[in-house]
Amino acid sequence: MSIKPISEKGKIIWQLYRTAKEGQSTTIRSGYGIYGIYPYDKSEPFDFTRSESDAEHVFGTLILLSHIGEFYRDLVPSCYTLSLYMQTLLFHELGENESGDIPDDGQRDDAKKDKQEYQYISDYLEAWPTKRADLIKAKVREMQNKSSVAGKLIYCVDKTEAILQNFIYEAQGRSGDAATKEKMFETFSERDQSELIATNSTKPADMWAYGFYDRYRKYPMFDIFFDIIRAAALDVRGEDFTWLPENS
Repeated sequence: MSIKPISEKGKIIWQLYRTAKEGQSTTIRSGYGIYGIYPYDKSEPFDFTRSESDAEHVFGTLILLSHIGEFYRDLVPSCYTLSLYMQTLLFHELGENESGDIPDDGQRDDAKKDKQEYQYISDYLEAWPTKRADLIKAKVREMQNKSSVAGKLIYCVDKTEAILQNFIYEAQGRSGDAATKEKMFETFSERDQSELIATNSTKPADMWAYGFYDRYRKYPMFDIFFDIIRAAALDVRGEDFTWLPENS
């Protein structure tokens, strides 16, 4: 079987996402800088070297979901659904305010992380006067457990955004290397190893994309997300993934 062609929708969504994420996350707000709150050079209003925050990742997920909602209305059939999914993505990272961002490489305790994350969100939304908080918490649970179509969709948005951001870094000449992870953290997980072998690449964009393919290709919305990921690879590298199986 031949490899499926990348769709025009996938290419458009990637370009729209890249334009928004790359531009907004590198444009430094000047007001605080000119008052000396942080270093700022008015001749250099963009910074392509600083670290990414959780807030910028969340921004990327909201941008990505917005475009998917427009191009694939069957996945996000109403403004109400879109707003609920967006609020789930907006709040689900709040648990990292306490734990920090722990790499999803097969070594972390996901049950512990999910429990802490859910508790933090529950406490955070406790003051809300409406039942909307219960709906958001329910969607967070579905996302964590991947127990519904909606939960899987939101989860795929979260994972896909991180892979797409990798391609933005790669386009800027910052591909990353698995050897750096091994050196800094003195560990290389079994998942890391399997992804490296499968892709014959130490670039996180390849390894994470393969991990997404390997673990989630049976999800009903997988083709849509992987199509966007492949569009990113084609745009940045000028070619599709070299490790794709024939029937992809």
